[in-house]
Amino acid sequence: MTAGPGHPGHRRSVVGRVVSWVAGGLLVLVMPVQAGEGPSDAPADAWVLGIRLDHHDDAAPLRAHGDDDEVRRRLDPRPGRNRAWIDDEVRAERRWGAWTLGALARSRVDIRVDASTLDLIGHVERDTAASPQHRAWNVDARAVGFAGRGLALGWQAGSLDAEADAGSGWLEVQGLQLTRWIEQRWSGEVVQDPADGRYAVHLQSWRRDDRQVAPFLAPPDPHGQALLLAGGLRWRFAPDWQLTASVHDLGWLRWRGIVEEQTVVSTDTEQRDADGRVMLAPLMQGQVRARRAWAAAPAGSQLRLEWRASARHHLSWTTRGGASGFGGPQFGWLTRLSPAHAVEWTALGPRWPVRRWGLTWQVFTQAMGSASGPGSTACSGWTIGLATDRLSADRRSLSGQLGWRACS
Repeated sequence: MTAGPGHPGHRRSVVGRVVSWVAGGLLVLVMPVQAGEGPSDAPADAWVLGIRLDHHDDAAPLRAHGDDDEVRRRLDPRPGRNRAWIDDEVRAERRWGAWTLGALARSRVDIRVDASTLDLIGHVERDTAASPQHRAWNVDARAVGFAGRGLALGWQAGSLDAEADAGSGWLEVQGLQLTRWIEQRWSGEVVQDPADGRYAVHLQSWRRDDRQVAPFLAPPDPHGQALLLAGGLRWRFAPDWQLTASVHDLGWLRWRGIVEEQTVVSTDTEQRDADGRVMLAPLMQGQVRARRAWAAAPAGSQLRLEWRASARHHLSWTTRGGASGFGGPQFGWLTRLSPAHAVEWTALGPRWPVRRWGLTWQVFTQAMGSASGPGSTACSGWTIGLATDRLSADRRSLSGQLGWRACS
């Protein structure tokens, strides 16, 4: 898979470097549908197997991922900050009453790019003619990604199935052996002279990558470690209304000997490659070092308000945002509105029942889609869910889950 841009000494276009990093961040890692929403109301003792995925891109269709040229052609960012993420998980767990012990493998990448940066990408890659006015773009792009496998220990108090319960809460601790860790940040300014179209580039980049090597540095450890915490509270403040607040990925990532690279680019250039793209002049300064890195994990938070009209109908509103571990609230919130209708289907027979499958219209920023419905407390069977922001090949959000549960 692509791991991002190459060594900064390579002569590449302004946009080529930024886009390669963005696309590389999206592809460098291959987690839950709604992270931090908490465990379902399951039977007291059960085995649970599950696969969950959540892919989203504000600025380009998901089908363009993997092809840098296609990403550049299909860029259509929304105003303000744009987010893209891949968040996948495979899990097997055993539940005893309020306690859960499971094994899991997960991967996550989160990319956040300012709209001005994406406008610069489109401007240069389309070889837009010089503007008669002075043009300046502020570059602000960040990414973090990790993958690993390990154990999760969880605890849950209360059940929302009981009418007498005013609320419930849950807590989970994950210990992971990391197989991948990459972070990168770009910041600075690019200015175009209206007289001759020349670009003045003043950029700083910082990169941490466990797969990056240098001939004069010892290789990093083969694996890193992560200790992560997730938890939340549910409060039923009326018979048909409940509020859920949760956090996920609070904790630390650690990797001994991981390589960090800092680069400063400050140059004026009018050079172009064979395709007519602007080339960076080789005026760069940087340093590379290996260190035992500790860093806060890319924590996130979520707030959900839900109204249950009946066992098969509900309406929910969800907003999610980043915590101070990555980006902070400056990147804003992603809000979704989810009216749902859940459908019972047991046509496959009692031995292999599809417990409940739901279809939900929801709003991702300015787009609409569908998502999985509410879960079931049936003792054994399958759970299937699917969500997308639009029913076409140009979807920018796709999430789903497949689960199986058996009571003991």
